[in-house]
Amino acid sequence: MNSYADILANAEQEVWVFALSEKGTQWDAQWYDRICELVGRIRTRESNDEAERLIDMLMWSIVDSGPLACGFAPSIDRVADAMQRRRKRAHIDRRMGGGR
Repeated sequence: MNSYADILANAEQEVWVFALSEKGTQWDAQWYDRICELVGRIRTRESNDEAERLIDMLMWSIVDSGPLACGFAPSIDRVADAMQRRRKRAHIDRRMGGGR
């Protein structure tokens, strides 16, 4: 299991709560289904690298056609933050280690 799976434990429920809210009515059920399917795939990936590729896809789906800055799904926000922190830490480690 990857390090993002626990963060996303409630994400699908959060997505559907938003979908049923007044703010969520402008997106159709198929869009929410695709988001939840991506979340499920992220949670089942074995490695962080595999999960991060799917998190990138998830974030692009939301940026491209979804609700931005609407409190859409707090778990998705947290997983994006965790991924960015991990990538930043890896970048710093590479720089401090001389690119090894």
